[in-house]
Amino acid sequence: MDPHPEDALKFLVGTLAHDPEIYRDGNRPPYYDVFIPNAVIAFLRANSVQDRGDPEFCHREEFSGIWLAFYDAAWELCRRGIFRLSMRRMEGRYGVFGSLGDGYSLTSHGRKWLNESNTRYFPADSTKYAEAMAKPARLLAPAFSAKGDRGRQVPPVWKLSCLLCNVRSGCRIGPSCNRNRENEQ
Repeated sequence: MDPHPEDALKFLVGTLAHDPEIYRDGNRPPYYDVFIPNAVIAFLRANSVQDRGDPEFCHREEFSGIWLAFYDAAWELCRRGIFRLSMRRMEGRYGVFGSLGDGYSLTSHGRKWLNESNTRYFPADSTKYAEAMAKPARLLAPAFSAKGDRGRQVPPVWKLSCLLCNVRSGCRIGPSCNRNRENEQ
């Protein structure tokens, strides 16, 4: 079982949006808001992986891909300003609990974002984004998509932005006014 980092990202965002304290470490008071080993264990249990009474079952070699996906997802959330790689309180800053990369704190922006996120789609990988946009691209127009890396259809971001602006403002989707004026001259 090797999930894509985007699958781990969706799992983290979905569960944290529902309960921001679900992955805290076991300390009182907690050192971290999000402790990755707890998230990995929850992911394995959500996917019906039985621990068979072994407290260290999640550290087996067969789950190394899951750990990597969750570390990548946590780093993506750090990059977006939702997580911070550190303890949540100053009083625990000299204690060691877990290895580097296991514990994260939610930023104030991250707390607000999770409250408002409603588990919306949030692409972390351009190939996943291209896959998500493939069907709308086929429906809207063949010119909407351009060949991207590895021969996949990748819609240019500027075309998506123009399309969304037109749809949100209530404009019909058609040739631009400038193009019509050029044709009249």
